[in-house]
Amino acid sequence: MKTLILLFAISFSCNMFAQQLFVRVYNLHGKKINKGRVLSVTDSTLQLDGKRGPTTISVNNIGSIRTQHSAGHSIGLGATIGAASGGILAAIGNAKGGEDDYFDPGEIAIIFTLLGATTGAVAGTITAVAQNPHHYSIEGDPDKWKEFQTMVSAFNADRKKDKTASIF
Repeated sequence: MKTLILLFAISFSCNMFAQQLFVRVYNLHGKKINKGRVLSVTDSTLQLDGKRGPTTISVNNIGSIRTQHSAGHSIGLGATIGAASGGILAAIGNAKGGEDDYFDPGEIAIIFTLLGATTGAVAGTITAVAQNPHHYSIEGDPDKWKEFQTMVSAFNADRKKDKTASIF
């Protein structure tokens, strides 16, 4: 049990220090053109670090920006982590199986994996509801772009302040 608590504490503290602003960028016609973590914001460009590496997008091509991941991402991630945790707990707990056990090890693994996935999906749903996503309608307008730049600057300032704060 102590090991599980320690692993949870480590993963929680690592997540606190790894936070970066994730955005989804849409063009002037409402079609998603890119997504990723914000690397930099200048007066005329947005640089993202996505799956294909760093990408620079001109403000003139940006119709809108949404912050945070979608709700489906949070639910899927929660279900995946829950399923993996449930499977690991089943394997650890069933290491000393006996002859008089009602379920065989495979059934226990399936039950714990399904319970973990369900619990994780519920936690992901709660997280998705609790997230505070924002929608910035840019439409190539420099004034609206300044509002987004201000938000990114405030986010980065808060992140720097959190890095220097102790978690205990």
